[in-house]
Amino acid sequence: MIRFKDIDEDLASVVFSSKKLLDLGFEFKYSLEEMFAGAVETCREKGLIPLSHEKQAAEDKLVGAVETCREKGPIPLSHEKQAVEESKENGGVPADSEAPWFIN
Repeated sequence: MIRFKDIDEDLASVVFSSKKLLDLGFEFKYSLEEMFAGAVETCREKGLIPLSHEKQAAEDKLVGAVETCREKGPIPLSHEKQAVEESKENGGVPADSEAPWFIN
């Protein structure tokens, strides 16, 4: 049994009952199991709880991507990124630009 620090072991247990509701004629539409299963399914549909195989697949994909990056080494800058870097060096004006640029 798990014991928690600073928790009184002599606390009375809280008991919930639907007896009064049932005595008044209330009928539950779904069982507790159906409500629990529905809540879990809804959370999975919204992506709050991943399916165990989806979680494993995502982890495997991440590990594979990391390994690929390690094998291939640094990724060279793309042409677009190189142009951005060059424009930063030229005060915001692309090196091969023919259009007028106004710098405030």
